Parts: sequence; C-alpha cells; structure tokens
Amino acid sequence: MGILVFDVGTSSMRGVLINDKADILCQFHRKYHPTFYSSIKVTQDPEIWRKALYDIARDVGDWCKDQNEEVEMISLTAQRTSIIPVDHKGDPLCDAVMWQDKRNIEVCTRLSAMNGQIIRKSGTMVNPVFSGSKMAWLKETAPEIYKKADRIFVVADYLLYHMTGQRKLDRTYASRSHLMNLRTGRWDSVLLDIFGIEKNKLCDLIDPGELHGYTNEKFAESTRLKTGIPVYSAGGDQQCSALGMGIYEEGDMEVTSGTGAFIIGITEKVPIVLMGNPIINYSAVKGKYIVEASPLRRISKSPDAVPVEFTAWFAERISHIAPAAPVKTPVSFLEVTGSPIKSADIIRTIRGVIVTITEASTGEVFPSPYIKTPWFNTTPKSEKTNINAKSRRSTLSDFTKIEDIQNR
Repeated sequence: MGILVFDVGTSSMRGVLINDKADILCQFHRKYHPTFYSSIKVTQDPEIWRKALYDIARDVGDWCKDQNEEVEMISLTAQRTSIIPVDHKGDPLCDAVMWQDKRNIEVCTRLSAMNGQIIRKSGTMVNPVFSGSKMAWLKETAPEIYKKADRIFVVADYLLYHMTGQRKLDRTYASRSHLMNLRTGRWDSVLLDIFGIEKNKLCDLIDPGELHGYTNEKFAESTRLKTGIPVYSAGGDQQCSALGMGIYEEGDMEVTSGTGAFIIGITEKVPIVLMGNPIINYSAVKGKYIVEASPLRRISKSPDAVPVEFTAWFAERISHIAPAAPVKTPVSFLEVTGSPIKSADIIRTIRGVIVTITEASTGEVFPSPYIKTPWFNTTPKSEKTNINAKSRRSTLSDFTKIEDIQNR
C-alpha cells in the first residue's frame, strides 16, 4: 500500500510516499515563501500552493510508474489560519491573508471587549493569528470580495477541495478560528455573530483523520494519479507534529520549530472554567485537545532586515559537538507569548519535553529574558543540516527551573 502524505508549510511543501509499515518510499519537495510588504502585511498567491501540490503529486506518480507502485491513500496536513476567499469554483478571489498578517489588529482590539464569551466558547482569547478575525477584517476592508466569496478557506480545505471537490474542514483548523465552539465541535451562532461571519461562508466540519472525499477527474488529469483515491484530512500541522512526536498522554510536551515555533502539551478535557490567556485547540487525536504556546519571539526591525534562520542559529551553537554526542543546550531564547503552561495542574503533570526542529525559520530570533534556565538534551543527526529533526524525550531532571516555562 502506498500512502501519500502532503505537509504544507509556510515556506515549503513536502510530499512523502510511505508503505503500510511507515517506510519512506520516496519524497519530493517544493519551496516558496510569502510576500512581506511590511511588518503587518503578509500575503501569498494561493496558486503557488496548488501548483506545488500538483507538481509533487506528478513527481510521486512518475516514481510509482517507474517502481511499479501505486498511491492508494492520500492525507494532508497544513498551516492552520491563513485565509483564502474563493468563488463557487474554488478559485481564489485575492491573495491569501497569511497567518503572520496583522492588519486585523484593530478588529482584534475592538473584539477584545468580548473576550469573556470568546474564551469560554472557543478556548482562546482574540488573537490576530487566528482566522476568524482575519475574516472579519476582510469583510470590513474588502466587502466586495467578502460578498462574492462562496467560501472562505484556509490552506488545508483549499487544497483538499482541489483534490476532492468537497467543501469540508476538520476541527483542528476550525478550533483556531474563534468561530467554533470547542466543547460542541460546531460552528457557534454566538461567536459567528460576534465576528460578523455568516455560517454559509464556512465549510462543513469533520474530525481529523476522517475521510474528506476521493480524488476527482480534474485532479487526476493534472497529476496523472488515478481517480477515486480516498483522501483524509490529517489535522493541522502542529497537531500532527505533536502526534508524530508521541505527544499522546497528559504530561507529554514538545518544543517544535519551523517558520513558527511552539510548545505543545495535550489534555483530555477542556477545563470548565477558562481563565487567563489559554490556547486550547482540537488535537489530531479525536476526543483530545492540545494546549499550545508560541515560544519564539521573532522581531524584524525593518521590512528590509535580513532574516536569521532559527535552525542556522541553533546549528551554530552545536556545530562543535560530535554527531553522535548528546547536546545540552540552554533554551534561553524562548519566550512563551500566549501560554497557559503556567497552570499549576499542567506543570505538575509534565514528565518530559520533546524538542523537534523542522524547516528553517524566517525572521530574527530575539533572545528573551522570560525563560532563563530550562535546558534540553538532543542528539544531532546530519541530513541537510546538522540539526536532528527527531530528538529524544527529555526528563524533568534536564530542567533547572521548570516553573520558568510560563507566561511572561
């Protein structure tokens, strides 16, 4: 059995074909990047993603033909909150408003007066990264596009639509919109009213891991893969990252970095009372939730500033270590900017932290004073860089002050 998995990031897309034993049969990669017009305006042409999807699928199809293999299942994970208004054919009406785009900050400031209701229902206070406030901003500033839009997709449902023709979204993405009730798993009429978004602009909701549809003729013609291949939505990229690194039980945590960077834990219940600044989303595991913080603070001093890659920054500090030697590196650059991790209940259950470095980050890494003393252990493995994309599970003894992993 050949299972084709697409991983759609901010700076690249990867397609990996694996067998039923999870052995990698082949993989292909396309790089791209958003357009940074300023420190608050960040967009990308959605056709770049569609072209990358088709190109990678064709590469996999050609490889399968040569190796007498066959793609029998497709799954996709993607960045979570960039928005794409589309017409009834699923074609974009404008460039995607990227998750880094902060032109909705005034909308968020105004809506923050409703944070009590928003937190209780959605699991997170108003956040300019999330898709709901971006939709509200689009409606206010480009009403003709909003009115014309048949749906407002995020990247995952945009690409899944172009594989299956189905307008569906899994709940890991919807839980980062402020429009879905985290407890019921449904679009919430109160939240929709607060943000001013009509339900008919949104996709039908499914669970992560649920069948999205089957490859249609248009996709097959564009990629040379067959029609009728079942396509599944795996869940958001960070949710899948957590699952892939074994973050499955309460007390497990990971630190992960790509273009964005996060500390992620898992919980089986949404607390009855949500206080402070929680970030709780649906997990890739049905019936569970992830508890999330953005640990890296990256600052571009000007739109013309030369970006510093996080992996390069990290590699420079471990380059003198022999490839097989364990590394003990201070995580002094971490700043938890929106974290519920200071919760005493969560802190008490932390058993270990997994550190994973993925695609190179963009933006400058700004050392922060807020987490001063935790350490982690990892073992580098040379691939394209000398950063290990898989790292061993650390123990609580690897940290000098676990209580320093908290909100600033």
